[in-house]
Amino acid sequence: MSKTSSTQNNGIGFSGLLIIAFITLKLLGKIDWSWWWVFSPIWITLGAGIFLVIGTLFLAAINVSIKANLDETERLREEIEKHKKALSRKE
Repeated sequence: MSKTSSTQNNGIGFSGLLIIAFITLKLLGKIDWSWWWVFSPIWITLGAGIFLVIGTLFLAAINVSIKANLDETERLREEIEKHKKALSRKE
């Protein structure tokens, strides 16, 4: 038995509907916006996606940094314990 994976497309989405509506209104002369504003749902969606990717990378970098600091702290604690044991043997 083989497993097949399929992706489900949920349709055009909210920003797609807004773009279609804005283009229709612009072409019918109902709105007097620049084309930048007509296509603004694309820019907003793209900007939000970029923001989420950058935010995720930032949080991952913080997580890696914290992990590295915790590892270093644990290594130093073990080294201190070794030195304490060595000093107690000398006494």
